[in-house]
Amino acid sequence: MKKILLILFFVPLLFGCGGDKKENDLTENNIKGKVKEIIENWYDAKEAFGDLEKGDLNLKEKSKFNEDGNQTERTSYNSDGELERKVKYKYDEDGNQTERTSYNIDGELIWKNKYKYDEDGNKTERTSYNNDGDLDSKGKYKYDEDGNKTEFTSYNSDGELIFKFKYKYDKDGNKTEETWYDKDGELYRKYKYKYEFDKENNWIVQTIYEDEKATSITEREIEYY
Repeated sequence: MKKILLILFFVPLLFGCGGDKKENDLTENNIKGKVKEIIENWYDAKEAFGDLEKGDLNLKEKSKFNEDGNQTERTSYNSDGELERKVKYKYDEDGNQTERTSYNIDGELIWKNKYKYDEDGNKTERTSYNNDGDLDSKGKYKYDEDGNKTEFTSYNSDGELIFKFKYKYDKDGNKTEETWYDKDGELYRKYKYKYEFDKENNWIVQTIYEDEKATSITEREIEYY
């Protein structure tokens, strides 16, 4: 589970992508309504007497959004409630997120991502830099006709393939499946997602399965404007 969470920090999958033409960070991540803040608690999943239950808390994240629906800050805490990192965002005049920067508890740079977009406002490229400002990797995105992100491919600073992620969605744009492939094109992880929703049709409980076994449960608290 910790490996999953580590990768999720660097790949922009926090909320699961889907939906039509991107208008802001909320619509890009298939979140409906005017959302002010989202708190996500990540737990291990365990079975007890045939029932699925939450295990230990691994991570807590708070994401804040402005009234335009763009994310302004993401703060991550460990299982003891201690601050681990903070991510800040920058936007262009069209509201596209152009930069995402992560800092540790001392305010020191961990990594920085920069993004490019197509005419529909979909991310097409991600360039990642390490804490020394050196190029770490580049990523390319692909989308289906509904604007759902179907593929993310990452290359190292020499242009060599590192990994490829592929995604599937339900009719409402919620991610239902994610497959990871290594540099040789071999499948090495496959995840399936199940959800519970609130009255706005935003998911408030997400369960991740690997090899048909539940590995994590994420609970959301959503504050609306």
